[in-house]
Amino acid sequence: MTRRRLEVAALWVGTLIALGAGWTGIVTHIGIDRIDSGQAVFVSLCALAAPALATAMTARHPDEPTGPLLGLTVLATMLAACRTTDLGPVAQFAGVTALLAAPLPALVVSRYTALIFPLRAVRLVSRCFWAATALGVVLGLVLVIGRSVPTALWFTRSPGPVGDLTKLLLILHSALVCTGPLVLAGTSVVRRMPRASRVAARPIMWPVAGWALALTASEVWAVACTFGSPTRDLSFVLDSTLFVILPAFLVGALAAGIGWVDLTVRIPTSLAGTPAPRTSTVNVEQYLSRALADPSIRVRYPVDGAQTWVSAAGSSASLETGTADRATTVIVRGSRLIGLIDQDAATTAHPDAVEIVATGAGLIMETERLRASAASDLEQARTLAERLLVASDEPRSALRTTLVNGPLAELDRVAQALAGGTPMADVVARLTAVAADVRAISHGVLSASLATGGLRASLGGHLVPDRRYAPVIEMTTYLAAQADPTATVEETMGEDGPCLVILTSPAPADDVRDRVTALGGTVSSHGPGWVIRLPTETGPDHP
Repeated sequence: MTRRRLEVAALWVGTLIALGAGWTGIVTHIGIDRIDSGQAVFVSLCALAAPALATAMTARHPDEPTGPLLGLTVLATMLAACRTTDLGPVAQFAGVTALLAAPLPALVVSRYTALIFPLRAVRLVSRCFWAATALGVVLGLVLVIGRSVPTALWFTRSPGPVGDLTKLLLILHSALVCTGPLVLAGTSVVRRMPRASRVAARPIMWPVAGWALALTASEVWAVACTFGSPTRDLSFVLDSTLFVILPAFLVGALAAGIGWVDLTVRIPTSLAGTPAPRTSTVNVEQYLSRALADPSIRVRYPVDGAQTWVSAAGSSASLETGTADRATTVIVRGSRLIGLIDQDAATTAHPDAVEIVATGAGLIMETERLRASAASDLEQARTLAERLLVASDEPRSALRTTLVNGPLAELDRVAQALAGGTPMADVVARLTAVAADVRAISHGVLSASLATGGLRASLGGHLVPDRRYAPVIEMTTYLAAQADPTATVEETMGEDGPCLVILTSPAPADDVRDRVTALGGTVSSHGPGWVIRLPTETGPDHP
């Protein structure tokens, strides 16, 4: 069992122990018939949801600490919400937990991997958390040992006034507790976070802002209750439960937002318990899905002048165009088409978000486009090699069939005739005919005039250059032009050097296309005919 799974298991055990102690305190100190069952059930369900959420997140991301840490945060917050209830030792334990874990949600959010916060803000939140925790330990010890605790910190049957030193420690602790969340809320919602990230992370950011304000109000209320005469009755406050329940409720909303992003938007780092292979490259689809909160986003890259679209892996991919629920964003850098983002149409309700995020992804997309193009070229090369191997077998098979059904069959019949007593003079004519058939077949496979005289000799009725080329060039040109009596062959200067331009009416055969592609040429349609461009610098010229 991995470390994270052990942490989740411990969280389940701690949750069950806390719930058991809480309900025991209710029965022992309050009575089951005298409690507000709605609040108790709400806190219990939220506490049970904490390890459940941690389990689901850890199953998808087994190497990340966010799942167990978020579950611990929700559990601690729910426990802290019980501090002003008559639960005996449980209330005291809940009060100390509130002192130690009050700024914990801010630490979780600032370090959440799906969000991007300025490094200075993350450092400030971390320092505030650890300083508040250390000061909370000192303050908790002073309050427990001194036995002078106002009920606003945790419920006690004999509340007492606190001394000036305790008040000073409490004020400093509350200031540290409030600083981290307020800085985080201001950084994420108001100032530094890009607008696109604010739109995508709205299920997280607004609960952060509300929780920061509610936590500040709760801390101010707790400090204010230390002044004046202590009392067990908090009814003089407008509604004391509001200051206790509201921050916990907003932490529950915050956890739900993080869980939604983590379970629906982010791509799992494991499948069926097996860790996914790590990669040093950034997946553009994963980045955009996180930033725009759209798990259906697909990125496509152009190859062959945007005639074909491929995925990041280089495989051919289609675009879902023409449907009302899909939208397409074109990414262009200068005059170069980088790629297309195929997304849910609802995402375009925030065009500024799409533009900002797509601009940020542009450089990554350029790198991934080159990688996808290279992968596509490699796949095409493999396909071409396979087709050429198959194409090389097809002529052999056809030649074998022609020989078996023609000359070889006739030779077999001649042999049977000779074995039956037919004189040799009677089969000479048949043997001569077989020899003629063999010569005709061999000339059909490779024209003798092509080998001896080149293109001008083999394509005498065509307009062709009067010079020799490499054998592979001459053979490809011959195969492309022989089937069309009106075909023309011209030598021109292309962008990459001299090339042969073959104009023919019938569509080139598949084996001709493959040979042209293997030699670096192109085949394209032009009106009713076809244009084949074949570089001539593939091999040395014949003398």
